[in-house]
Amino acid sequence: MATNIFSQEFKQLAEQLFNNESECLRKTLRYGTSGFRSNATKLNAASFACSCVSVLRSTLDSGKATGLVITASHNPEEDNGLKIVDTDGGMLVIEWEPFSEQLLHSNNTDHLLNQIQTKLNNPLTGINATVLIGRDTRSSSSALAEIAIKAACGLGACVIDLGVVTTPIVHSAVRNYNDHAERPNLPIDFIRTEKIGHFTNNSFAQYYIDNLVKTFSLLALNLQQTTPLIIDGSNGVGSSFALQLGQKLKQLNLHDFTIINDGSHGKLNYMVGADFVKAKQSAPNGVDFEKDRLKKFCSLDGDADRLIYFFLDEQGHFHMLDGDKIATLYAIFIIEQLNKAGLQNTFKVGVVQTAYANGASTRFLTQTLGIEAACEPTGVKYLHTRASNYDVGIYFEANGHGTILFSENFKCQLNKINLENLNNEEIKSAIIKLQCLPNLINQSIGDPFPNLLLIEAILRYKQWSLNDWNVIYSELPNRQRVQRIADKSLIKTYDAERRISSPIELQEAIDNEVSKFNLARSFVRPSGTEDVVRVYSEADTQQSADQLALNIAKLVFKLAQGAGEEPKS
Repeated sequence: MATNIFSQEFKQLAEQLFNNESECLRKTLRYGTSGFRSNATKLNAASFACSCVSVLRSTLDSGKATGLVITASHNPEEDNGLKIVDTDGGMLVIEWEPFSEQLLHSNNTDHLLNQIQTKLNNPLTGINATVLIGRDTRSSSSALAEIAIKAACGLGACVIDLGVVTTPIVHSAVRNYNDHAERPNLPIDFIRTEKIGHFTNNSFAQYYIDNLVKTFSLLALNLQQTTPLIIDGSNGVGSSFALQLGQKLKQLNLHDFTIINDGSHGKLNYMVGADFVKAKQSAPNGVDFEKDRLKKFCSLDGDADRLIYFFLDEQGHFHMLDGDKIATLYAIFIIEQLNKAGLQNTFKVGVVQTAYANGASTRFLTQTLGIEAACEPTGVKYLHTRASNYDVGIYFEANGHGTILFSENFKCQLNKINLENLNNEEIKSAIIKLQCLPNLINQSIGDPFPNLLLIEAILRYKQWSLNDWNVIYSELPNRQRVQRIADKSLIKTYDAERRISSPIELQEAIDNEVSKFNLARSFVRPSGTEDVVRVYSEADTQQSADQLALNIAKLVFKLAQGAGEEPKS
């Protein structure tokens, strides 16, 4: 197929990138839940390819804007990644993931250009695309953004450079851009009438913060302030936005934030951030185990799309409130407000979890609150889809990534209620709180800033400390392990990754081993990125959970072609 319809500058950039990065290297990269992710030095061609996919996806969806986020989230600072935001503000639809890989894995420049033209299926003069690009604070992000901007402009798109922003802000920007007719208060300079060109925009990020402050002021109206919140910024992009949000809230006497690990010193994600706190089950750098007892902390991750709360008790013992506890707190609050408003039978409420959710949280949701707790495979795209089946769909991974989805039915029914006709102040207050939720929460993706504001409002409403929240249920002791195997494709799972269909003898052996322990369960699932199996076990004591995890790892080694030495401890 002829490729002379591409500009010379575009072809030169493609040749430069695809010739400088070997085909073998490019073909090792796979587009997963986190997009392409690797050492930053290996991602120049991936940035070009993702930019092209963003342009094509926008064009083929009637010119609706797409987004491109340059970040590696909680990975080490030397890594980076590229993730495409779809036109609804969510993750790239699964059907486009293989094409993203095909484009990056092109044999040569001509093959790349032919694939672009074939996908477009019309002359390049028909390009009609807008791409919003944002990046994190990594030193490699600016150069990758420059490649993406040149590629998109070279294809004839309109590029809006959001600059250094959190991942959720890019998702929110895409959603708002495409729904701008319904959002008259958006900044005037955010929506572009130009069909091509490169434009820098900082106004949406300010709009995002102002909207959070406005909605929180309504949600927290007449509620007494609780203790100040100390935010661990993971030395990442979330730190500056936490600072801006905190300053505005303090000016209005709405809340008091302090930021630690703000990037002024210290390394991105190194012994700090939500992933560190969750994995190590320990406080991050910057927390004094003597002086900071009974203070209220939360941690963001590197690109600010996860949130974990924690505290040190009077004895200095660490306590963590992860995604399971956040989802449960939300469910408690929403059920209470629906009951007070007399709407408990009007809307369907559900919580969506993964197999990693602690069994105690599932029992609390179903047996104490009486709401549905669904389970989906690991990955936000699966949780998000299932949550959309409810009027109020709460989903969280245990790592602190999650949000709430509200149906159009929920929003329409609440907005029909005339508050002036209500004489009961308790009912009126409950309805106002419920009306605030869709305006506060980022329904495109997990976003720690609206999430922490909702948590703070609920704690005020309940007059709870973090310990009060923590003891709503006691988590079952658990242990996670990794077992290396020769080929992860040998392991096939079903039932939301909780059981194995192949090798069948492994599942039978797991069932037999689990039956030897009290309140126990265990599952194994292949890693998405390497030839290892992840083992998760729960039991009534930590010693039992540890022993069960070890026993299961030994079974994996024996029955699924384990690699290296057999696990012994």
